[in-house]
Amino acid sequence: MTSDARLPARVQPQVWVNDQATDVGASIPFDAHDAAVGLSFKAFRRMAEQVFGYGHDYDELAIDSGVVAQWLSAGKDNTFVVIVEEEDLDDWLASVGLDREAALAIDDDGMKALQARVSGSVPAP
Repeated sequence: MTSDARLPARVQPQVWVNDQATDVGASIPFDAHDAAVGLSFKAFRRMAEQVFGYGHDYDELAIDSGVVAQWLSAGKDNTFVVIVEEEDLDDWLASVGLDREAALAIDDDGMKALQARVSGSVPAP
């Protein structure tokens, strides 16, 4: 995905039709960097597991980025899916001093160190 976003992601609006989520319109690109950095270490690890396992469905990135609030409030049958490409997550992890293995095993100290690096108070390794 070509983007100016630090952690490129897309939200695909959907509606529930006969108990099935159905895409509606075009996907909406957004920058998931701040949302990812703001996660707890457990949520960050789950996000990495989801992206590397499925490539999508980590809703907190879109919720915490504020890109779905209006869509969700517009209808009771509205839902969405978040898409983050594995290679985009790999590139972003490298830019913040992590790799795939470290992201999947991050603990509280590792998350605090990541947040400190991203805030500029500690240089990346």
